[in-house]
Amino acid sequence: MSKKKEGSLKPGSTLGTYEIIRLIGKGGMGEVYEAYEPSLNRRVALKIIPRNLADKDPELVIRFDSEGKVLAQLNHPNVVIVHSLGQAENIHYLTMEYVDGVSLKEFIAESSFSLDKAIPIFQQIVAGVEALHNSGIIHRDMKPANIIYRRDGSIKIVDLGIAKVAEDTNFELTKAGEVVGSPLYMSPEVASGLEANPQSDLWGIGIILFEMLTGQNPFKEKTQTAILRKIKDSDLEFSRDLLKSCPYEFLKIIKKLCERDRTKRYKKTSEISRDLDAFAKKRSADLETRTVRLEQTNSASVIAKSAKFEDLDGEAKLPLWLILAAATVVIGVVFTLFINNKNTSSSVSEESAAQTAPSSSFKLISPEDQKTIWQDKNQTTVTFEWSIDAKPIEYFLQVSMDAQFQQLLLSQKNPLHPFKASQLPQEKRYYWRILFIDRQGNQKTSPTSEFVLSGKQAPTPIYPFPNARVLSDDPSSSSATNSIRFEWQSKITVDRYRTQISRDFAFSDVVYDQTVNTSSLKGILLPLGNYYWRVRAVGDSVLSDFWSQPVAFAVFNNSSAKPKPEPVVAYQDKKPTLPSFVPSVPKQNAAQKTKLGAPLLKKQKVTTVLEFLKGPRNPASLNPLSVPVLSWASVKNSRSYTVQIAQDESFSQVVDEQEVPKTFYQWKSVMPGAYYWRVNARNESGTSNFSRVGTISSFFTAPDIKVQSSASLDNDTGAVNVKWKSNSGSNTFILKVSPSSSFSSGTRAFQANGDNFDLGIDSPGKLFIKVAALNDRGEIISDYSRTASLLVGRASSLAVPSVNSPSDGATVVEFAGITPVAFAWETVKNATSYEIDFATDRGFTKSLNREVSKDTQFVLKKKLPNSKVYWRMRAKKSNTSSPWTETRALDVQAEGT
Repeated sequence: MSKKKEGSLKPGSTLGTYEIIRLIGKGGMGEVYEAYEPSLNRRVALKIIPRNLADKDPELVIRFDSEGKVLAQLNHPNVVIVHSLGQAENIHYLTMEYVDGVSLKEFIAESSFSLDKAIPIFQQIVAGVEALHNSGIIHRDMKPANIIYRRDGSIKIVDLGIAKVAEDTNFELTKAGEVVGSPLYMSPEVASGLEANPQSDLWGIGIILFEMLTGQNPFKEKTQTAILRKIKDSDLEFSRDLLKSCPYEFLKIIKKLCERDRTKRYKKTSEISRDLDAFAKKRSADLETRTVRLEQTNSASVIAKSAKFEDLDGEAKLPLWLILAAATVVIGVVFTLFINNKNTSSSVSEESAAQTAPSSSFKLISPEDQKTIWQDKNQTTVTFEWSIDAKPIEYFLQVSMDAQFQQLLLSQKNPLHPFKASQLPQEKRYYWRILFIDRQGNQKTSPTSEFVLSGKQAPTPIYPFPNARVLSDDPSSSSATNSIRFEWQSKITVDRYRTQISRDFAFSDVVYDQTVNTSSLKGILLPLGNYYWRVRAVGDSVLSDFWSQPVAFAVFNNSSAKPKPEPVVAYQDKKPTLPSFVPSVPKQNAAQKTKLGAPLLKKQKVTTVLEFLKGPRNPASLNPLSVPVLSWASVKNSRSYTVQIAQDESFSQVVDEQEVPKTFYQWKSVMPGAYYWRVNARNESGTSNFSRVGTISSFFTAPDIKVQSSASLDNDTGAVNVKWKSNSGSNTFILKVSPSSSFSSGTRAFQANGDNFDLGIDSPGKLFIKVAALNDRGEIISDYSRTASLLVGRASSLAVPSVNSPSDGATVVEFAGITPVAFAWETVKNATSYEIDFATDRGFTKSLNREVSKDTQFVLKKKLPNSKVYWRMRAKKSNTSSPWTETRALDVQAEGT
């Protein structure tokens, strides 16, 4: 009998504000518990690093914290949601949503999946992995046990690889007895001691798909050493049963997922999705064709069809004489049908020729014509929708910058509906249409629809750019001939802009303030010195409250310098905290003179979390918790590389440019915001083209909000104190309150100073609250906190009871013919009794019974059915009742189980 695993925390104990229910899983890198969070009345999955591991490996704690903060920003339906990150009793912990379901491992143990059932589940797995990779996260331990299958058919990827050390290549860990990732699902490169990358996760999900279809792992051996040897040395093999049950096209997908040679494997999840969609379309078309043929065929053709079978190498597996015999029968049948129908064929042809196939017609639905689409800073997708009355042979969704479609940005053949296009630049006007070929071979186009993409953020400053030194004559002199110009990126829906110039970052000493109808200012004379400038849109309700980030620049005088019509940019050597650069434009013919290829980015999306530091000796400063590392593949014959970082995708607003000898660059002077980056290769002959554009997201972590779950109103008014913690260094916050969890309607915003706010309540109902940090210019500099909910009731109608026990999902065992359960809750003001309701379904349509208690404790002494039982409770006074509490569940087990 195997020894039961014991964790560092005991059931019934507490860690911070969390009550430990049970140990879910334990490994060499951490422990996971089911826990209860009383303040929010919910179950959570709580992951910890045990003290002994934290003391032994401080680097483990650093990785745990930094990755946890990145994961907390991820929100995807197929990935477990991270709630919070903290430390209590010298134990580092992370809480995640508790997913109610069973693991894919348990499903596979019962039986293998059919192809039609496996594909939808696998598509969700691919979508979840794509979300992780887009956020720069490598799971490192993709296996069926880490995929939870829920009752509604959806899946969640759990155990996100936090605290798994990818750089640790010692897979025979003698002390911990564990490996980095599960050996059965480990990719060949990781098994060989190389670092994991996104393709390692793709190998893992390929093995999962194989196991779903066969019920067995292809690399199962008796020892770990044998498993790793087989993974490194053996190709994936398909059994005879799998060859018969799966089409060749689908087996090719599995084979490409599990290529030992990483260069032959899928590079990214979008390639997998593309092949899955193509297979689904072909499978649907084959099914339609097969149905028609079955209605028209005879027994001989069925024999011929069944005789055709090929394996992956195309080698026939049936005897040649049987194939030839079947073919002879088919030819005879076809020839006979041809003779019998010869006299009628011409009339049928004429009749068919007289009928023209219906012309396909497309109606463009969204984006609507002449519509402006407002997008947030991080919103990058546009959804295209259309309707069609007859399916054409093929069609294309086209998006262009001009109405004549000469500057095509997108031409997608037979796109999925609806189609989501990403990375369309904001502040642009676009045109879109459907170009299609009808059944007669005619090329036609739908009407053209025009739309505009505009961002909700402030205009972007162009010049002077950060850290610019502007050469100017002394404005006090009557001979001053050189003035300063200011430029910013215009917004397509805005006509007027307000510009301010100040001597200080807080703009308390403004020396220039003007509103103009253009996107530039010229002829501005300023005394020598250091300045900041900013700009905002005027007259637009969406944009009027948003100033751009202040841009620092200096005006200096050089009497020996000749006056120049344009400002001169020089290196800044006095402020090391600001980026130092000289923008350069590579020659257009440089790539033609050299054979250098454009570098390939290793990680296109980079995310950075910032922390505000303030100590008794040190001034306030920004500390990147994860310094953005920009990396790319080496280019043959290159001597060095030039990295550019800009605030816009067109790189007209470069904030940093460095020439580096290696294939990576650490951007240590990163500031909050969204940036774009690219790199080119250099040698003595010239430069290559720039690489594809990558992105850098830099932000403060969201404030940790705290608010009571319910409140009561006296005389229709009241107030609730909302508290939060933030490491952004700001003392100003924006508080949003809405009756909608999506904050789509009825939203109110409040500005708060300090770390709490008394929220006035004037009507009962449910409210949703979130908070974000602001800088001294009123700009949001952190993510919004998680959304907290507040249930407001009238004092006369009683408050909702706050339940202490049992926790949601608790297990109870039948004993001596009864199911003893102890209930406890907080006293509700003015209540005289409490009512507990039991049912076998969450909607309480199948009620079992109700119990009444006058005390705040109650022990059930009745028998409950051996299944999942749902319960809820409320407070009562005479004929008045409070609302029911949230529904909770009990897992009732028979005696002896």
